[in-house]
Amino acid sequence: MEATDSGRVGSKGRAPGHVSPSVQSMKHTTLLPLLFLAANPAFAQQVTTTTLPPAAAVFAEPFTQIVGIRELADGRVIIADPRERTLALLDFRTGQTTRIGREGQGPGEWRLPNGVFALPGDSTLVYDVGNMRYMVVDPRGNPAYTFSLAGGGDAVRQGPDVQVQRGAGGAGAGVGNRGVRAGAGAGAGNRGAGAVARGGGSATFGGGRGPGAMVLRAPTGLDAQGRLYFQAAPVRMGPRGPEGVDSVEITRIDRASGALDTLGLLHVPGTQVSGSAEGANQMRMAIRMSGPFEPRDDWAVSPDGRLAIVRHSPFRVEWVAPAGTVTRGPELQYTPIPVTDADRRAVAEARRSAGSMRVMAGPEGTQVTMGGPPPDAQMDDSEDWPSTKPPFMSGTARVAPNGHLWLQRSRRANDRAPVYDVYDGAGRLVRRVALPEDTKIIGFGARSVYLIRTDSDDLQYLQRVDVPGLLGAN
Repeated sequence: MEATDSGRVGSKGRAPGHVSPSVQSMKHTTLLPLLFLAANPAFAQQVTTTTLPPAAAVFAEPFTQIVGIRELADGRVIIADPRERTLALLDFRTGQTTRIGREGQGPGEWRLPNGVFALPGDSTLVYDVGNMRYMVVDPRGNPAYTFSLAGGGDAVRQGPDVQVQRGAGGAGAGVGNRGVRAGAGAGAGNRGAGAVARGGGSATFGGGRGPGAMVLRAPTGLDAQGRLYFQAAPVRMGPRGPEGVDSVEITRIDRASGALDTLGLLHVPGTQVSGSAEGANQMRMAIRMSGPFEPRDDWAVSPDGRLAIVRHSPFRVEWVAPAGTVTRGPELQYTPIPVTDADRRAVAEARRSAGSMRVMAGPEGTQVTMGGPPPDAQMDDSEDWPSTKPPFMSGTARVAPNGHLWLQRSRRANDRAPVYDVYDGAGRLVRRVALPEDTKIIGFGARSVYLIRTDSDDLQYLQRVDVPGLLGAN
């Protein structure tokens, strides 16, 4: 029996922080891999490179920082932009933008949307870092209810108790893991510690003050059962205060059963942490990640609950089945790309244009403010740069509807056209896909790839490229 390292990295450097809930009352198990099914180590990488066709639709309205998209069954798309404080439903056919809910702290309201994820039943999960909770949106684009996995305040009750407020969901609307359904007296579909509110209001899961309960992390993804997957923060509380770690856990939370499972570990570069007390109940903590070209593992989750884990050393793709069985792909070849002065200048510019987020949690609730570049945005001449780039760009792993993993390869500083490698369920490279210049993949639909194109003013434009043949759709 052999354990794996597994992992995930956050997205673009200017994205806000995230929450990693830790639910003290949940049953916590560790699922170690059961068996490695080794693929043939001799693997030829002669594959076809496909160039994406022109976009079938481009949304005319620009955005500042799209952190996630979710395609509905009727083709409309839900997007979240925390920099613009926007949560909206986009219709490519009409060009119409419909705001979802409104900014605030009450039922059906949000303060800083920082991720959208597909739930069963064509419902959508919105991670609201501003209120440190989640909001479920029904298939029509209306707020249904809110819940919190962990809080650490008096508002979080212990065990299976549920707090209910009637609100935007409408009288009698009930929501569960199978999506939103209407009808008088319809009940919640979850039970136990994961029970949700009746009456379309807000619900709070049983929680507590477990480790990491107030650490800001968003889920990396959801599966078809509505289970949430997280990567732990690269920080732990040591004998002298917070300190960085070189490996972090991937965990899965099942809202229906309340189970919290550890699925594996991933390697992350050393993280520098410093903290100072600012009063009886306040503490300032600064976290500085390692350089942008330090090698690290990446990962993504498929709808059926399989984890695709990309190891940087040796460079390979591993698939972890829900039961823990691991299929280890062949070692992959790549030609190291040197880190140049142009790369360092590009990193410096990205840091200067990055935004920062300040979170203050106190008796009156959580206050979140967006600001300019963080204090450490300027380049440090003493910063240690590796001589070459890692084989892939961290935070780019995504699983397509057909179960294939897409991963963006590293490229030279003057190369504006990204290329994604596509791997099958055995970790074998089966295709390369070339994207237009200045674009990146933000998500998939049933038949489409969604791209973000960034212009010279750093504005983002959402594009839909229809490629059913690449995604296994008819």
